[in-house]
Amino acid sequence: MTEPIKNDFSGSAHIVVQAGTIEGGVHFGAQRAYSAPQQLPPASRAFVGRDGQLATLDDVLLPGPGATSTALIVGAPGTGKTALALQWAHQNAGGFEDGVLYCDLQGWGISPPVEPDVAVADFLLALGGRADDLPNTLAGRTAAYRSRIAGRRLLVVLDNVRSAAQITPLLPTSPLCSVIVTSRHDLPSLVIHRAATRVTLRELEIDDAVGLLRRFVGDRPASDRDRLEDLAAICGHLPLALMVVAEALVSRPSLAVDSVLTELADVSGRLKGLRGSDETSDVRTVFSWSYGLLDELGKKAFVAVGLIPGRTFTPSLVGAVSGMPTRDAATALRALARAHLVTELSEDRYFAHDLLRLYAADLASDGLGPDGLLAGRKRLFDYYLRISRRADQLIAPRRYRTEMDPDVQDIDIAALGFISPVEALEWLDVERDNVVAACRIDDPALDRRRWQLAHYYRGYFFLSKLLDAWLEAHQLALGAAVRSGDKHGEALCRSDLGLALDERGEGEAALEQFELASNLFEEIGDEYGQHSMMGRKARVRRLSGDADGARDLLETALTFYRANDLQRNVAITLRSLALAKWALEDADAAKAHLQEAAQICAVENLDLEGAMTQNSLGAVLARAGHPLEAEQAYDAARAAAIGCGAGYEVARALRGLATLRSTDDPETAARHLEEARTLLLELGSRDVTEVEEQLRLIIRRLRSPG
Repeated sequence: MTEPIKNDFSGSAHIVVQAGTIEGGVHFGAQRAYSAPQQLPPASRAFVGRDGQLATLDDVLLPGPGATSTALIVGAPGTGKTALALQWAHQNAGGFEDGVLYCDLQGWGISPPVEPDVAVADFLLALGGRADDLPNTLAGRTAAYRSRIAGRRLLVVLDNVRSAAQITPLLPTSPLCSVIVTSRHDLPSLVIHRAATRVTLRELEIDDAVGLLRRFVGDRPASDRDRLEDLAAICGHLPLALMVVAEALVSRPSLAVDSVLTELADVSGRLKGLRGSDETSDVRTVFSWSYGLLDELGKKAFVAVGLIPGRTFTPSLVGAVSGMPTRDAATALRALARAHLVTELSEDRYFAHDLLRLYAADLASDGLGPDGLLAGRKRLFDYYLRISRRADQLIAPRRYRTEMDPDVQDIDIAALGFISPVEALEWLDVERDNVVAACRIDDPALDRRRWQLAHYYRGYFFLSKLLDAWLEAHQLALGAAVRSGDKHGEALCRSDLGLALDERGEGEAALEQFELASNLFEEIGDEYGQHSMMGRKARVRRLSGDADGARDLLETALTFYRANDLQRNVAITLRSLALAKWALEDADAAKAHLQEAAQICAVENLDLEGAMTQNSLGAVLARAGHPLEAEQAYDAARAAAIGCGAGYEVARALRGLATLRSTDDPETAARHLEEARTLLLELGSRDVTEVEEQLRLIIRRLRSPG
């Protein structure tokens, strides 16, 4: 039996959920004529952009072919869902001759959610009904409401909805009515049963974000106007945050934009700075309304997001950081995505807006305490240490790397699924920004983990030639190793940092790091480390014109590697020695060294080293006047480089082939150079300039008559 609802609409206890006025009034007693309501609250002055979303609402809600009559606007807290709904409603209210109904269902906020029976009652009153005639049950009220609007052309705006059940009685059955629903949840049942079109809001585009601020800051100095883009960026282009800042600038005309930027620069206090005049304009409070509705699993996963320094993450990473199984983390992240606290980028990767990440970090700091924070961050590093070491073993087999510390927690590496060098390289590439961000965590308790993580990423950086990330990670790692007092770690970091500097063409700075590393290796009695520095110093000397000095160092190192059967190092050193011999005009010795190195690489399955060796062999053979053999070497280099995902070495091979073909087949040469240019652009390599110049010369030759 349906429970009757007590009528209490005569006094101050009546909950009014409309904003604005009802034109024509609400009539009681004998008056029962239809009253066309106009309940929309004012549109926001801060509304900017969203042209694409407004066009979608036109297609969905206005009469015409394909119109489905129900639009669901969803998005993270503070993205401007209500502003979009009201903007469209005001622009199109004239097309709904029977009126506009509006109800804030208060799904999130200070007040409790509006109950369906109260909302339906208010709609009935707004439509000309009498309080004394309201049915006592929700079913009765729903039937009366739908009868009242049958055949009418109405727009119904249901704002701030927590669940589909909350608004089911408010949904008109008349095909002439259009409905806009806004929610922080995706409300899949509304999509399934009402064929609602979901319109998802993200942060504003940069021009719109700056435009919103410009609308309110008024006539300010040019220096202030020039900094609005920076201010919009620090607000994450989130409409709510932008409005808080705009309110501060309007209320305090003397406040400089630089002062606001300085106040918000400290990420640890940024959310406190984004606090408006009331709770509905306090970014942290608005976020908290969504967080408070999560179950315990969801809360645990969201707090873990606050411990992840990068902007994207996977269920396995969230599971590792939080200490929950990956399966549970995946379930929790799907729930967070439905609540728009994170965004699902792909089946296995998620993204969180910068301000939501700061909120999650605040929750972690407040809720976990120092010990809990450190434990979570250790799990973060342990996850990356285990997997990056395994990935490095795949892309650079038999490369020297430190052993894992015994206190590093184990994880299920097999669950990640990569078994080939290319798959490992893809994982290293996707996680690169997170790893560099992890290296920035300045905590002495994490120093050994920090430098080891950068060390395990060195093979990837050498392969990809992403020098900015390489340098930052290893500069941070070096600082961590020095602070920890770990001389072996310091030596490795100086060696890796020197290699990055050398790749960037800073030979003197690289040589300084190699010398310091060599001294440290000697101090701790590491012969392998000392001889590896000989090879690296030799390259700097050769490039600076001291080929004799380079040869002597390399021959000493080669003797050590042969005596200890270190075949990978033998191959690498032979390649370097060949280049020194070539500089000394000993072409036969250079060719012999490279051929021996290539043979070792083939036997040992060293694809990267093989690609580098074959590229060097191709260059030597081409300069020695053996174009057919050179072409074979470049083709072998290209195949090996593709096999291990070494884009830079693929580009080197293509450039070599283009040089060979530039005279007799310039069209093929141009294609090779264009492909090399694309690869180098993706890597951000400085070599792009040389390739583009080479390409211009060939194109000019192709266009020249005769």
